[in-house]
Amino acid sequence: GSTVLGVNFVNNTAVLQPGITLVSAGAGTSSTAFSLSPAQTTRGLITYGLAFNGANNSFNLAGAPSATAIRLLKAPEGAETLWNDSADAVSAQLASQRDATWAGAPANGGRLWLQTFGHVATRKQTRTDTVYGITQTVGSNYQQDAFGAQAGLGFLSSGALAAGITGGYANSVLKFPGFDQKITYDAFNAGLYAGYNLGGLFLNALGKYDFYRVHMNSVSAGLNTRSNGRSYGVKGEAGFRFGATGFYAEPNVSIAFVRTELDGIRPLGVAIDFDHMTGTRGSAGLRLGNALPIGGDSIASFYVAGDYVHEFQGTQGLVFSSGSNAVPYRNVPLQDFGRGKLGVTIKSGAVTGFIEGDGIVSKNYTGGGGRAGLRVAF
Repeated sequence: GSTVLGVNFVNNTAVLQPGITLVSAGAGTSSTAFSLSPAQTTRGLITYGLAFNGANNSFNLAGAPSATAIRLLKAPEGAETLWNDSADAVSAQLASQRDATWAGAPANGGRLWLQTFGHVATRKQTRTDTVYGITQTVGSNYQQDAFGAQAGLGFLSSGALAAGITGGYANSVLKFPGFDQKITYDAFNAGLYAGYNLGGLFLNALGKYDFYRVHMNSVSAGLNTRSNGRSYGVKGEAGFRFGATGFYAEPNVSIAFVRTELDGIRPLGVAIDFDHMTGTRGSAGLRLGNALPIGGDSIASFYVAGDYVHEFQGTQGLVFSSGSNAVPYRNVPLQDFGRGKLGVTIKSGAVTGFIEGDGIVSKNYTGGGGRAGLRVAF
């Protein structure tokens, strides 16, 4: 036969529970002989269910981390995305500076620049985990937006070498469609960059530190907690410009190494400690453009670019603890994706401006956005 059990929770404390034996049965007992109604119950960040132990034919009440807790694996991933966003802003600025230099802008002197950007990206992911005999299929699809500004001062520009300082801010919301759960970031960054140009060859380097204020929220789970975090890393780019003041082609490669750390949180009587996330992202692509005079000393450079992006690393996890019990989880890094850009750089005297749209596409990761910047040489 089949017997349905009901559980009456008599207090508000939800804890990890490897298993409380509710039924001890004899040999040959079916795994469906007893069940709970409802099959699973979530309280806070714990999901309770009935697990069958075939070794001793027992049915045990177990408590495992809830889907809301498992989705917090995406918190460090969202922070690393913001590091790459502001690093890409510096790369776009250096590309605009190359266009202006080839269009006849002075190679020497300082430069003050400002850039604004925004994007929205969607990642699809579903995972299935079994903890203490409880199996959960968790939808971890998310949509992350980011809007910010990046500024810089080129304090060295002499011949082939240029260097400067940069800093910026971005606000981002990572939300899970279909669930009342979101992660909000305020990201501040500062760094140093350098560029070397000799003929068509260009080499760029960036070192940058990001600081995050992170708010994690879910009304249904009662989650409302804050954390701080940081990322620090370096990015290098290399390429060659074929062509002169008219049509040009720039094959290029880049590599970025980033380490992200988020402080642990202690919500609803449990402990969640995030692993350090080490990400290594490489890309290879081609940028094609054409520079045209548009009146006076003004020159417009129209370009289109495409990149293939690969995550060499990016796996991290968290440890969910309650009392003397702890459960580790591992995140799945982003898969390879393609990225396209379309933009124009306009140089007029000492002033250079650009506007650019971009899009990313893969089976499970898509999005798009844009950026605009202005630079004044002195």
